Amino acid sequence: MSDRQKIKSESQEQFTERFDLALWATKTAIWDWDIARGVMWRSSGQQFIYGGDEIESSREFDIEDDDDPWILRLHPEDRAMVVQGLRVYLQTNASQTSESLNSVEYRYRRPNDEYIWIRSISRAIRAPDGKVLRIVGSNSDITAQKLAENEARQLREAVDNASEGFALYDSDERFVYANKRYRELFPEITQHLVPGARREDIRQTYY
Repeated sequence: MSDRQKIKSESQEQFTERFDLALWATKTAIWDWDIARGVMWRSSGQQFIYGGDEIESSREFDIEDDDDPWILRLHPEDRAMVVQGLRVYLQTNASQTSESLNSVEYRYRRPNDEYIWIRSISRAIRAPDGKVLRIVGSNSDITAQKLAENEARQLREAVDNASEGFALYDSDERFVYANKRYRELFPEITQHLVPGARREDIRQTYY
């Protein structure tokens, strides 16, 4: 091996290592579905999402096979939405220049029977006649984000249903939030309770 080939080989190894480390750090898996061959390739880092091996892998995949292991691990409430969405995406005839990204969020059951939330963003690679040849994309674990959103929703519902009126302003005295009871107590200023409104302006409106 010449020095030039050796340097090129080392550069490729470094790129692969950095690529893998980036996927692991962001809990992201990249995938490539070759529709003609019926094969799904997934990058390293997939173990953080699917609980599988750390190395990249390929396996057969058919969206029309309801018994496919991946499909069976989709949450029962999300399965029809995800599968039907993929089928529709495959049937949509669009030129590559006008192709839009396909984004979906769903729950997936890991080998330990724990469900996690995944955000999948993909794009179709098409032939000149518009037929889909491949779909490539990335899957990210957004479980922590979903849990935080759920907790925030529950807190907002608890505050909104409280018997006492409640209004929140930030450190700059600008309006953030008011619950239902507060708006009932002060109907004269309800239309002025918009995020960012100055507290003094709201006060002057009331008086």
